[in-house]
Amino acid sequence: MIKQLKWALTGKFAPDKKRKTMTGLSVLLILAFLLGGCGGVTPNPTENILSPTPVSSTPVPNSIPAVSKPTQALPTPGLAPASRSESAIFSKYQALMPGILKDNNIPGLAIAVVDENQVLWAEGFGYTDSEYKTPVDAQTIFSMQSISKSFTSIAVLLAAQDGLVDLDKPISAYLPGFHINSIFEEHPEQKITLKYLLSHTAGFTHDAPVGSNYDNTPATFEDHIKSISQTWLKFPVGQGYSYSNLGIDLAGYILQVRSGLPFEQYMQEKVLGPLGMSASSFGISPIAQVANRAVGHSAASPKIPVDVPMLGAGGLYSNATDMAKYLQFFINKGVVNTANGPKRVMPESLLDTICAPPSMLLRQQGTGWGVFVGRKFNTYYIGSGGGGFGFLDDYLFYPELKIGIVTLTNSADHSLQVKLSAQILDEIINDPGSLYHQRMLQLTGQSLVPWEQPGEAVSQQTADVPTLLQKLAPVPTDQDKLRWKEYTGTYLVNRWGQLAFTVTIAVNGDQLSIESMGKTAKLLEIRPGLFFMETGEALDFTGPVPLVMGIRLVKQ
Repeated sequence: MIKQLKWALTGKFAPDKKRKTMTGLSVLLILAFLLGGCGGVTPNPTENILSPTPVSSTPVPNSIPAVSKPTQALPTPGLAPASRSESAIFSKYQALMPGILKDNNIPGLAIAVVDENQVLWAEGFGYTDSEYKTPVDAQTIFSMQSISKSFTSIAVLLAAQDGLVDLDKPISAYLPGFHINSIFEEHPEQKITLKYLLSHTAGFTHDAPVGSNYDNTPATFEDHIKSISQTWLKFPVGQGYSYSNLGIDLAGYILQVRSGLPFEQYMQEKVLGPLGMSASSFGISPIAQVANRAVGHSAASPKIPVDVPMLGAGGLYSNATDMAKYLQFFINKGVVNTANGPKRVMPESLLDTICAPPSMLLRQQGTGWGVFVGRKFNTYYIGSGGGGFGFLDDYLFYPELKIGIVTLTNSADHSLQVKLSAQILDEIINDPGSLYHQRMLQLTGQSLVPWEQPGEAVSQQTADVPTLLQKLAPVPTDQDKLRWKEYTGTYLVNRWGQLAFTVTIAVNGDQLSIESMGKTAKLLEIRPGLFFMETGEALDFTGPVPLVMGIRLVKQ
């Protein structure tokens, strides 16, 4: 959530190296992402795809101590026969892991390294709960948060293949009573398609008032979806990119409506089951009964709920063993390894769409549908991450080198997962004795990332939102300025029974402004009680409860 809240007032979509910086005002709520959930696609662990990284250029993060000589390999359950060099690397990190967890204040971590044929390493470290000290292993269940998005994208593509949905039909065809608010166009729900939902180009803000990162009340998936109609689009449909949980959740809800099955059951039957991910689930009931389940930890929120109503965007629970199967599914281009031999679950062309959708907007962002794409080692990598509800996770794999890693943690107070995943794979690929190093050397020239392959991408217009807002906002009258005083004051955002942050609304000269943590942005009133920041985020006083970016405010 930090990226979305920072963007709200600055226009700077921080901290991803590959994203372009845009002009705007200063930052709103720096703390919020640590409290938030379904935090989004993991920042690129290497350089921009347009700036290839030399083979040995990745530094060792300060939080991971270097070791001059690898220790002797340790016997590990789930550790497949590997080359001597790979075993030495795994053994080194086995020895280092207790210190790494302590230095980063992480209670527990699970990790798996795979290639196209086997799990090279799968192990758990630390504890599922900082209080009860139950050991983590490779079967320990963690919340996947935004990693869920790529699973939902796969389900939508399979549903389109089966004729259940059409990616280019407006969502009003599937949800005829559903309404979306926009100041830029009438009835945007008649224009938004599943492609827009999956690509984060529909214009949604990050959260909805009910069943989201800042809602303290119990809510169902259906309650959450219904509340999306209380939010406002940030730009005209298809004319921008804004990472959001809402589009993915709507796509998941459409699958539920069209199939007649609860979303979690549909995902079990169409995706998790065929992939052999028997321990994984989008349903909270089976997960709540699992004894070997990690508890989320966050310094800002001592009591974190297990239920994530944002099912499509962040509702998946899984473990390192099942996620290893997911990585192999990608590495093997839609084929899974079963007891009876290889089995194709998804056409390679559909999987290519996940990694390289036909949208120039996404390609400029370096993202696919629920994944990011980058370049290193004269080839490219694909990955995803998730954060929130006391968890931070990451996966990363190299399709051409056929090796991948997943790292799961039960703490939201660090950034280790990206560094650790990248560093372990770097060491394996850089080691002259490893099979994957030899595969890298066999690559001739620099491989093309998926969207550089032959084919056309759809160009999309990008809206100049500040200019549009200036044109839409009437010149305020003296009566308007007097009326603004009823909106002024300090507002609280509570999360899980605790204060998350405060927002102050004040009249500054001829304009209303919004301030948090010492940073201020101007607001434009489009209609009485409905204000917008220049980034397109709304401050809405027209309903029974004031909302900022879809988040409920409580006046102090």
